Amino acid sequence: MPGPLKGLTKALGALDKLSGGNGGWGANVEGADKLAAALEEEFEDWEFTTGYAVGASASYAVFVEMGTSRMQGTPALQNAIDATMGNLDSLAEQADSGDELIQLIALDIEAGYKGDVPVDTGHLQSSIYAQEI
Repeated sequence: MPGPLKGLTKALGALDKLSGGNGGWGANVEGADKLAAALEEEFEDWEFTTGYAVGASASYAVFVEMGTSRMQGTPALQNAIDATMGNLDSLAEQADSGDELIQLIALDIEAGYKGDVPVDTGHLQSSIYAQEI
């Protein structure tokens, strides 16, 4: 893998895990690898030096996303990643650099996650973040 893309893969690797206030659960969210592969193919000439993590700090976020033995999951983060994959061309048109593209992708995923999260209390929604790493 070319040098500049290592930063991209590292940045998007954060999307492979849901991380919360308790240090992370290691729950896989599908789509981050596909997103990274699509970006690597489309933007191989761009340099990516920054990364973002998208997640939720609410301790129960993983259970809402993935479900439990008693409750089916509601994959709001997964849906946000999938929707962002469909918006890559639009986001790329807005970006002037690889780092700006990564930021726009993270913010798009964050907005989609907040818009799709099913919990009515607002705590989970307000705990969702996109943070530079």
